[in-house]
Formats: sequence, C-alpha cells, structure tokens
Amino acid sequence: MGFNINGSMKGQIAFVFPGQGSQSIGMMDSFRKLPVVNEVIEESSDTLNENLFKLIDHGPEEKLNLTINTQPAMLTCSLAIWKLFLSKCPSFVPGYFAGHSLGEYSALMAADAFTLPEAVELVRYRADIMQSITSPGDCGMAAVIGLKLELIESICKEVNDKFFLNESEKEFPKIVEVANINSDKQIVLSGAKGALETAIEKLNKTGENVRIVELPVSAPFHSSILRPIEGLLARKLELINIQKPKISTLGNYHAEVYGTVEEIRSVLPKQAYSVVRWKASIDKMLRMGVSVFVECGPGKVLSGIIRQINRRVKVLSLRDYNSFSETVEYLEKVTEMEAK
Repeated sequence: MGFNINGSMKGQIAFVFPGQGSQSIGMMDSFRKLPVVNEVIEESSDTLNENLFKLIDHGPEEKLNLTINTQPAMLTCSLAIWKLFLSKCPSFVPGYFAGHSLGEYSALMAADAFTLPEAVELVRYRADIMQSITSPGDCGMAAVIGLKLELIESICKEVNDKFFLNESEKEFPKIVEVANINSDKQIVLSGAKGALETAIEKLNKTGENVRIVELPVSAPFHSSILRPIEGLLARKLELINIQKPKISTLGNYHAEVYGTVEEIRSVLPKQAYSVVRWKASIDKMLRMGVSVFVECGPGKVLSGIIRQINRRVKVLSLRDYNSFSETVEYLEKVTEMEAK
C-alpha cells in the first residue's frame, strides 16, 4: 500500500485528531489484530501501569468516560491509528495537523513534538488537575446548535452579571462561558451548573430554532474556571524535552501554526481554560489551500463539524479499518493521478 506524495498535493491534506467525547467501548475492535496498533496501546499501558486494552475493549463505560481515563485512552488510540497509517503509507506527509481540545496533544505527538510516554503522562496529569478544581456535579457543558455566537455570548454575559465569585469562600467563579466555537451552527458552553442551567433556560426562550445538548462531562473544560491550572501545567511542560513539530500543527488557542517550542510551552497551559477556536482553525487551513481533511482517531465528530463549516471539501476518516482502507485507497488514487 505504500506510495509517495508530491509537493503540490501535500499542502492540500490535513489530518485532524478528535478529543474527549469521541470515545466508546470497543472503539479499536476492527484494528485489534494489527501488531502496530497493539504495540502503541501496550506502550501506553506500561507507561501508566494500567491495562488500557481492557479499558478500551470492555470499559465499563463509566470508567472509560472518567476524564483521567478518557484523555490518555483517546490519545493512545489516535496515535495507534496514525502509526498504522504510516506503516501502510511510509512516504506520506500531510501538509498540516490540528486536534480538537485534547486532540491537540495527539496532533503534537503525531508530529513528534512529544514521545508517546511523555504525552500519555502529560494528558493524565492534565486531566487530573482539570478535574481537581471542582467536584463532580458542580459544573457541566452543553452544545448549542442553531444560534449565532453573538446572541449566545450576550446571554452568557447577562447570566454572569448575576453570578459573582465570593472571594471569602475561596470557591471557583460561578460563571458560564463559550468553550468551543466549532462552527457557525455549533457553539459549546462550559461553566458552573447553576449558571449553565440559567443560560440554557434563557437560550431556550429566545424564540429561535435552537437545540441544546448537555454533554456527559463534569469538569468545565475550556472555561476560565480552570485558569488556576495554568501554572501547574506550565511547570510540567518545562520538564519535558519538547521538539519542534515535524509537520505544521495548529493550536486551538490562536488558530495558528506553532512556530517554536517556546510557543508550545507558552500556549498549551492557556489552551486548557481558553476557547477552542476550531472553526477558525479549519478556516485557516482552507485559506492555506487544504482541500482534504482526514479525521485520525475514533468516532466521526470532527468529520461532521468540518462538513458544517465547508461542504465543498473532501472529508475522510480513519475511525475503523473499513474507513481506513477506503481513505488509503482514495489517497493512492489521487496521488497517482497527479503523478501522470
């Protein structure tokens, strides 16, 4: 299955890596007989001193969905699929990488900025300190589908004006904020339970055609409630020998390609509590000439979002072995046509 890719096609292809929410029990079933995949999962298991095979294959769901387990499991699965792809297509070099939320760590690891043991330990630590800021049930997240960003932001501001931090109690701020700008049609909110519920109630009363889906998470990802972890994450990153990515990789925080290792060290701690600018990242790659996106990891969440952003681009998937084979076949045909 190996093939070469010339310079003109390279810049038109981006690989994108999914984040938390794309996990499911048995998500690697169709890949599990392949040695390359099992080697990656085994290396992560040894690093964490935990049997990830059992967690990924059998759950239970409540355990797999715990942030401290989901994040290393998703990162491991995404890298295993990328390594399998490279084993089939050793000469293939995409133009760009990007990852959604946690997926940014998968993208950086695939670009050789981190080794697998470094990345797995890092995301386990990140998940642990993220979850430590609040208690289960204190916070939540919800996807808002069908409303414009400006209206959502104005309602969040209206709600937040009524929910002030009581400094004497030394608690986290009871606020709700935009966490992900996934597309013009999908915005994700994150925040304290009371503020989030109030915002949802107000959004449902706008009279617009809106659908709101509460997400099965308990931590307020990508909200300023998590700002206290910035210093901890920065210190952890200082202990890692980060390399400059070998493939141009975009960050969620600024929707720009990372230029230096110092920039990665500076931006990643902010990414945890800042808005995921996913639409801006996809738009940036479109402007840079990307016309094919390949979702590298379990699930198909990002494929759906990219189609919302631009229906003219080609979106491929590596979520299971069937889609994997179809994607490789497509890329082979495209490059063969260009070579003629």
